[in-house]
Amino acid sequence: MSDLALGSEIDNAVGRSSAARSFDFKSKAAQARLRARYRTEAWFKFAGLLAIGIAALFLAALMFNIVRAGLPAFWQHSLSATIQVSAADVDPGATKDPVAIRSADFAKIAKTALRGLFPDIKERAGRKLLDALLAPPMPCEISWPPSPR
Repeated sequence: MSDLALGSEIDNAVGRSSAARSFDFKSKAAQARLRARYRTEAWFKFAGLLAIGIAALFLAALMFNIVRAGLPAFWQHSLSATIQVSAADVDPGATKDPVAIRSADFAKIAKTALRGLFPDIKERAGRKLLDALLAPPMPCEISWPPSPR
């Protein structure tokens, strides 16, 4: 059953005639309601577009933050220094045993040499920054005999 038929049945039940249900779409009250409806729809459309714009702004800020934080992963820095190593540092007992030579503290030798490259750094904080350059996963290449430069 349609709404129109239902409306006329209700009108008949309460004793109204269907002529009393006619609606004047040109009246000032109807025009005012229509303008209010259009105004509400326009506000709702604006609020939706504003919400989408704010969401896009936050998405752009999030993407910028991700790219800014991840971009340094694509750069690699390296430090190359020639270090003079004495036999007494590597093999203090002069045994020439390869196991003893491999067990030498090459990190300490590199740390001492790096501090020697920057003699002006005396304070503890500066030395810690220098030592951080040689932090463990530091790859060390030891070549023998030394390659001429």
